[in-house]
Amino acid sequence: MHLPVLRELADRLPVVHAVAATPDSARTALEGAQMSARAGVDVAALLDDEAVDVVAVCGPHWTHADHVVAACEAGKRVVLCEKPLALGVEDARRIATAAGRAGTRVLVGTMHSYDPAWRAALGHARPRLGGARRVRVRAWVPRTEVLVALASGSAPPPAPPAPPPITDPSARAVVLRFALLGLGVHTATHLRALLPEVDRVTHARLLPSGGYLLGLAGPGGTAVLSGFSAGDWRRPDWHVDARGEGGRLRVDLPSSYLRAGSATARWTAAGETRRWSTPLDGYRAMWENVAEVAAGTAEPVLPLEEAVADLDYLLGIADAAAPLLGDPS
Repeated sequence: MHLPVLRELADRLPVVHAVAATPDSARTALEGAQMSARAGVDVAALLDDEAVDVVAVCGPHWTHADHVVAACEAGKRVVLCEKPLALGVEDARRIATAAGRAGTRVLVGTMHSYDPAWRAALGHARPRLGGARRVRVRAWVPRTEVLVALASGSAPPPAPPAPPPITDPSARAVVLRFALLGLGVHTATHLRALLPEVDRVTHARLLPSGGYLLGLAGPGGTAVLSGFSAGDWRRPDWHVDARGEGGRLRVDLPSSYLRAGSATARWTAAGETRRWSTPLDGYRAMWENVAEVAAGTAEPVLPLEEAVADLDYLLGIADAAAPLLGDPS
């Protein structure tokens, strides 16, 4: 999915080496994006390639930490790691240590964190919201496979059969953790920006197909965090809604991978209404930030220490929610 955007940025981020599970899959991806580059299956060969100074880590979640650390130890200038940065906070901190030693800049591919409308609206609203905040962060979207198919122009795959109900408490906790690492991690930055401290989970429920519904509370207010990645394409709903004593912020985000421009954001308060929206989507903005960081002309929009803190925040919620989980329905 990254190659079409990188083709647009070929003068700044030319693709010179691609690694995938098989040589054929790497070549097919390059050909589909109308690119020519070295293709293979050996991560070590890519990291040894002196022509490579920016690395995108896009493998299975469990490989992310080791691949990012290896890229840092190989002296690469910039690494973009697809979400999640790691499966646990200790691995995320291991990445931060390796990056600090090597001087490598590590960015995380939570594309909505880079959305220019979200960033502008948050900068305006955060100092004005005031206390007693009520926050809702919802990501009800199609399956990733459907989004990728729609973005690439291919036919969406059929829906898999519904999984059986999960009755074992420890299994429900694992499902929630991985649902948050897969979908919730996209919204961790938004939620933590608006409710920085969560000291208790008031409600926790698994939804069908690995969705979740969580009630949260902290010193600054309350929040409802929900996600569902088997939703109906005709009615996707990805939004952030925050109300405080000083006003209300509403941000409607486009589905991942679809190049549909930025979020649409609105701030309303007594005597004031402001709106933000741009043609630049978060996906393109993310890669432009990578290019700028590689060129030494900008800092990461989402600094690594903030990405680690987001992961710590999210997994803390998962741990606190686990004892409260009821049967999915």
